[in-house]
Formats: sequence, C-alpha cells, structure tokens
Amino acid sequence: MEASGSDRATANDVIATYPDLESARAAITILERHGVEGGAIELDVPGAEQQPLSNEAQRDADMETTGKVGKRAGVGFVGGALIGALIGAVLGAAASGVFDLYSPLAMGLGGALGGAIFGGYAGGFYGGATGLPVSEAFGETFNAEASEGTGKPTLAVHSGDRSKVDDIVQALRGTGALSLRRADEQGHLADA
Repeated sequence: MEASGSDRATANDVIATYPDLESARAAITILERHGVEGGAIELDVPGAEQQPLSNEAQRDADMETTGKVGKRAGVGFVGGALIGALIGAVLGAAASGVFDLYSPLAMGLGGALGGAIFGGYAGGFYGGATGLPVSEAFGETFNAEASEGTGKPTLAVHSGDRSKVDDIVQALRGTGALSLRRADEQGHLADA
C-alpha cells in the first residue's frame, strides 16, 4: 500500500485515512458487510510496530468471543423454542380440526413439541451465527494497545473490477474518514 501522502496507488484502489484505529476498524466491518473480501482490505498505521498478540491475550480474546456467541445462541434457542412451540401448537390444533384426526389437545401438544425442537435448534444456530464477528484478522495480527503508532490509520481497498470502486467509495462515505481517495486505471489518486 502506498503511504497516505503519495499521489499513486494500484489501479482501482480506494484509500481512506482515519483519525484513529477504532474508526478504521469500524470501516473494515462496514466494507465486509458490503461484500468486500477481507483479503482486499489493507490496514496501515504509520510508525506502529506490528506486534502479534501474546498467546495468553489471544486466548482471552477467543474465550470472550466464545462466551458472547454462547450467550446469543442460548437466547436464540429459548426464543426459537417458544416461537416454534406456539406456531406448532396452533398448526397442530388446526390440523386436527381440518383433517379430523386426534383430539385438538393431543395434536396441539405434539405440534408444540415438534415446533419447540425445531425452533430451538434454528434459533440457537441463528443466535450463535449472528454473534460471530465479521472478521477479526486484524485483531489477531495487530496489537494496537501495545503500539499506537505516530500516523493516521489508512485503509487501502484493492479491487480488480473498476465497477466495484463506486460501491466501495459509497460504503466508506459516512465512516468518519479524514480523506477518501480513489485511483484511476493508471494508479493516479484523486479525491473521491
């Protein structure tokens, strides 16, 4: 990645400079949610030593994430089971009336049990999956607390497809970037 003061970059790059590391990390999350692959995003903090987290610090971060995902999965399981039981009971009782099968109570209870089992698993999966971080690659490779750096964090987003550059610029607007520049086909940077 070119330094933030340079007039050149790789063709179709978007360069954004941020006031602090947290703003840059938030922008990375926004980019990934807009479909930009993590491998196309490069974070640079001039003057910072890039130190990997220690094994203990990484283990603590992993356990914290595991706990958060577990809590969300538990809430999703309970919520899904309740919603599934309610829907299953209504459908079971309705099926009893329409098809004149077993008593509405028996069909309702059977439907509630089936709905609770299905809903619990579906809710637990959804809760756990949505609790996962989008990408923590930058958290695993760069310990900002140990080395703050002297320059402004800069993101470079690399795109081989010129038509995607406008989407990347739009995703970065409103993220608090101090400057937002894009490179043309020859790699010349201009304000976006």
